[in-house]
Amino acid sequence: MQIQFPLTRITIPKSITSIGDDAFSDCRKLHHVFFEGDSPAISDSAFNRGWPTLHYPLGTHGWGRKPAGRPTAFIDPNVPGFSYIITNQTITITGYIGKDTEIAIPEMIAGLSVTEIGKFAFAECTNLTGIVLPDRLCIIEDMAFCDCNNLTHLDIPPTTIQIDDFLFWQCEKLESITVDNANPVFSSEDGVLLNKDKTRLILCPKDKSGTVTILSDVTNIAGAHSRDVTN
Repeated sequence: MQIQFPLTRITIPKSITSIGDDAFSDCRKLHHVFFEGDSPAISDSAFNRGWPTLHYPLGTHGWGRKPAGRPTAFIDPNVPGFSYIITNQTITITGYIGKDTEIAIPEMIAGLSVTEIGKFAFAECTNLTGIVLPDRLCIIEDMAFCDCNNLTHLDIPPTTIQIDDFLFWQCEKLESITVDNANPVFSSEDGVLLNKDKTRLILCPKDKSGTVTILSDVTNIAGAHSRDVTN
């Protein structure tokens, strides 16, 4: 059986023992597959022309380094709702399966600092209206919050020095972005994201109300991030 509709995330129950050839081929918006038990037998072609992360509970068995050539991440019962990976003794958040509308990403997991939010980590989390980021967060990868179409605001902590492209793609209700004044790379003005010296306008939230006035020091408007703005 081949699944052919535009899935974005799916949960595989413990009862599934195998996933056959091309079962999820061409599901190109499928970003997350959450498993509830041990690894089933997964065909090498199960996720052809797609690149989901496969999330599995700690303590389950049969998970190789990259089943079907796809990346994996842990689901930890001590950190409900979040999945993650460990890299160089730091934590990268890779997915969220909770139902809350307002969440706070943990500062630490298993004694390690949360320093990164991975690609597509919160993609299609349509229930989210607000997210509190951890104070030690350094990197937010591209598309991390894409299609979070009820997210209204985000505060960027002082430690975040890398924000990748298309971070808020299709965030239809995003009204404001605020950057901590101590951040050495980014700043904000009236809910708009800029670089530190405010010469580059990086992103104007899609649902920002009223007139946006471009600061006189701005010389560059980023392409991939911004909506139309007027001086």
